Amino acid sequence: MSDLRSMFKSKDFVINFNIVKCIKSLDISLDEFLLILYFINISCELDTDDIKDKLGFDEETAFNTFNSLLNKKYIEMDVKNNNGTNLLMYAKDAFLQTGDTRLFEFYYSKGISVDEKDYTNVALSYYCKRQNIKQIGNIVIG
Repeated sequence: MSDLRSMFKSKDFVINFNIVKCIKSLDISLDEFLLILYFINISCELDTDDIKDKLGFDEETAFNTFNSLLNKKYIEMDVKNNNGTNLLMYAKDAFLQTGDTRLFEFYYSKGISVDEKDYTNVALSYYCKRQNIKQIGNIVIG
């Protein structure tokens, strides 16, 4: 019991009393609530490795929870250019390594274009053509 007590005495997350009072009236799951606390207290960025470490979510839970919060309009997503690299480039690489298209489709659905250019002034569509990738998930590259 003392281990549990010490875990609750840790001050990693701060919860406003008003949130505690109204949480039952919100249409929100425990995972969604925890992810919101993560964004408020730790980082505003969707860092699945850190979320896995801090909340114990697997990557799929993190993405599904994030997407649910977006759909419910509890959070907004601001897609930013990461040192001149198109986020779809990372998603394409993840697709090539794992075969999983979800990250690519997610970023694409948020408005990132396959014709957006990176810091070398080359578009993702060029890299895909060079690697003979004609389609990723439901998205035709061309």
